Amino acid sequence: MYFWDKHKTITGYYELLSAEVCNRYGLTQMEYDILMFLHNNPQHNTAAEIVKVRKSTKSHVSTSLKNLENEGLIERIQSEDNKKHIEIVLLDKAELIAGIVWMIAGVNVARLGVISYLNAESDLGRLAYSRRYL
Repeated sequence: MYFWDKHKTITGYYELLSAEVCNRYGLTQMEYDILMFLHNNPQHNTAAEIVKVRKSTKSHVSTSLKNLENEGLIERIQSEDNKKHIEIVLLDKAELIAGIVWMIAGVNVARLGVISYLNAESDLGRLAYSRRYL
């Protein structure tokens, strides 16, 4: 149970941080997750790789990518050699959001102390749910 307690604490804090950004920019959780995934893993820049690596469903990824493209956050670039190969590129607006996410996370982690997140009974566990630092 120790691992799952830690996992729940970290997941709860992640959801808390992402909810703030999702609300601010009108993103769903899946859209946010895909943006951050692409930002942190630029080598996995196709829908098929997102599905494979993140273990997401094709339909959720496809719908989210369409919405992100409509919002001007990503661009799909079709390969000249292989029409089925479509790379996904983050646009400046998406990079700005990713930068804000890291800034928010950095400020909050710095306030709590980097090591404290490992302890479910630490301040992080309590503060993540109280929203006192966001």
